[in-house]
Amino acid sequence: MAHRVGIDAVSMERAQKLSSSFISRYYSSSELKQLQEIGNKEAKIEFIASRFAAKEALLKAMGVGLKGFKLNEISVEKRESGEPYFRVEGFVLEFLERNFNNFSLQLSLTHEKPLALAIVYLEFTENKFSE
Repeated sequence: MAHRVGIDAVSMERAQKLSSSFISRYYSSSELKQLQEIGNKEAKIEFIASRFAAKEALLKAMGVGLKGFKLNEISVEKRESGEPYFRVEGFVLEFLERNFNNFSLQLSLTHEKPLALAIVYLEFTENKFSE
């Protein structure tokens, strides 16, 4: 097995300033629903910042930048235990399947003012991505 790692940090102050149109454009419908269910303003900011960090960390693990990828095709979900995981679709999923045989993703999130952090571990059997 081979692996790649991506990490990203997002300032909660910056996340607090994101417009609702930005959020609706870059977050999945599932994430938008989760966000609506959060009552606490501080928890909403942590959610927005940590999810954006997760999306960026995934793209870094994939070895690509934002260009050509729709961040709303990357969704951070939670298992009953609270563990975060990715649900990917569209071009992001196609890219992963095309370039990383038998891939699996692991995600860890944390937040403590002033930052939200995400680390992604991408494991695969063969990397067909030209580096």
